[in-house]
Amino acid sequence: MAVTYELLAELWRRCPELPLAETVSRLREGQRRFPRETRLLLAAFRAYVERGARVEALAMLDEGLPLVTEPVMRDRLQRTRDALAAAAVKPR
Repeated sequence: MAVTYELLAELWRRCPELPLAETVSRLREGQRRFPRETRLLLAAFRAYVERGARVEALAMLDEGLPLVTEPVMRDRLQRTRDALAAAAVKPR
């Protein structure tokens, strides 16, 4: 059930004690099991970004974007992905 992975993403956002590697592994598992679940993609992406795992967020979007069927959502996610990628290469 994709909702289980959505809840894990939400829990991870709120509970910094959860280990990064294990949580990322579980969220990636969710993406593999439910590749067309846009809500899961969004929940995991948000959790990754808020926890500072931007490389993982970009990787997840790169895998998930081609499977998003709704044009408006795909465009929104593509713009978000591009902005995150651009921010990652800017010098601080």
